[in-house]
Amino acid sequence: MFNALFLQKAELLGDQLPELEGLFEAFLPEYRPFYAGKPEDVAVGASFDLIITSFLPFLPEVLARVKKPGHLHFTGSGTDRLPELAALADLSGVRITASPGVNAVSIAEHAAACILSFAKNLHLYRDQQQQGIWKRYWHQEVRGQQLCIIGMGEIGRAVAKRCRALEMRVTGCVRRLKACPEADELILTAQLPEALPTFDYIILCLPLNAETRGFFGQDFIARMKPGSVLINVARGGLLDETALLAALQQGQLKGAALDVFEEEPLRPEHPFWKTPNLLLTPHVAGTTQHYLRNMFEILARQLKA
Repeated sequence: MFNALFLQKAELLGDQLPELEGLFEAFLPEYRPFYAGKPEDVAVGASFDLIITSFLPFLPEVLARVKKPGHLHFTGSGTDRLPELAALADLSGVRITASPGVNAVSIAEHAAACILSFAKNLHLYRDQQQQGIWKRYWHQEVRGQQLCIIGMGEIGRAVAKRCRALEMRVTGCVRRLKACPEADELILTAQLPEALPTFDYIILCLPLNAETRGFFGQDFIARMKPGSVLINVARGGLLDETALLAALQQGQLKGAALDVFEEEPLRPEHPFWKTPNLLLTPHVAGTTQHYLRNMFEILARQLKA
């Protein structure tokens, strides 16, 4: 038997334990599970073959308490915070994996919901409901609308699949051309500036790294089609939020939907809160009742490979 340590926020761990026990039994039967919601739950000098965790604030302290694990698996799809962790803990010789696609379906559904919200003005009606206002708007059919998905990984392809089902015209923006049946066409990143004025909706699905930080800046926002909508379900660091705010306030864009932000949580005095054509959600696009099961399935496949 191998030893596995599962780390989770203390306030969540108790509720998740029954499901976790069943998932270990179903997908990782060769591992003996241990659970911790804080560093003190882990014995100093303990040895684990596998640690399963998110980028928890107390992760560096746990890694300092235990012997160096053979394998560190992250429950999320992104590893943009790995350099930050590596600066605090010795990860040399540790196999590191993540969970690409763990919440791709949930995020894709969220992105599609944002498109429909702006097409059908649902966000405006919800605001009016709070004020007792009866006001009607013309709606748009998304059928035939032009959508650009920037980043065609697991999430981007899942978004494309659902939006093509809505009969949208889907263009995927990628760094290298490769087979992608989920999209109607692909363009290279270098072609994006010229193509931006043709899209009704743009969705950011890129990972955040040194190359993509600040990718969608003022120049790109200025090139967007008047009346178009920008949706970010990836990372806040991809986007120039100041330039986006100006474009929204000036009426260049119909709106934007943001699930992620440069600074989280969004501070109470941030002007985003009072921007009427902005749909905000608190980094929840990837939350799904199937998250843990999806993650265990991905990890089990990686271990077998």
